[in-house]
Amino acid sequence: LELLPYDQPVSLQKSGDAWIDDSGNRLIGNLMADPAIAWSPTSQDKVYPLTTGRNLWIRFTIAPAPNTERWYLEIPYPSVDRVTLYQQGTFGQWSQLIAGDRLPVAAWPVPHRHPLLPIEMSAEVPMSYVLKIENAHSFGAPLQFVSERYLSRTEQRTSLVLGIFFGLAGLAAVLGVISAVSLRDGAYALY
Repeated sequence: LELLPYDQPVSLQKSGDAWIDDSGNRLIGNLMADPAIAWSPTSQDKVYPLTTGRNLWIRFTIAPAPNTERWYLEIPYPSVDRVTLYQQGTFGQWSQLIAGDRLPVAAWPVPHRHPLLPIEMSAEVPMSYVLKIENAHSFGAPLQFVSERYLSRTEQRTSLVLGIFFGLAGLAAVLGVISAVSLRDGAYALY
């Protein structure tokens, strides 16, 4: 998977492999060492049939790229139970980042409306990741990668739209109260 700063968000699409663990108790170490697992290519429009006790595992590799900007894995699905992003270190050990509804938002790596997990970039070697998704019902949200600059711009636009909406709603409420008092009409107070 190549992360291109001029074409965002970068969707995982077919650049990863997926597998559903029906037992729900596989660990990252023995999962990656098991050659019997039948990984299948990921797809942007695929819905994975998850239930309680089943986990979706997705593995992907990010091509070397300049690490001048911070990148994030964005899962634009606010009601996912738990997502765990594993990254393999230089000595084979796995580090993890966790987000989702089973964890307080303040404990997420990046507190946000939906899971947003920082990823490390390397200019020399490809970086391998494994994502574990636990959810009580089917999961079909897109997995996309965004840079810090793109995320900042998107958040500013969202804040502007929400500010306009709530500003107009507040203005309508204030005008309703002023009209109710000045005209002595209860209908404006109900409005």
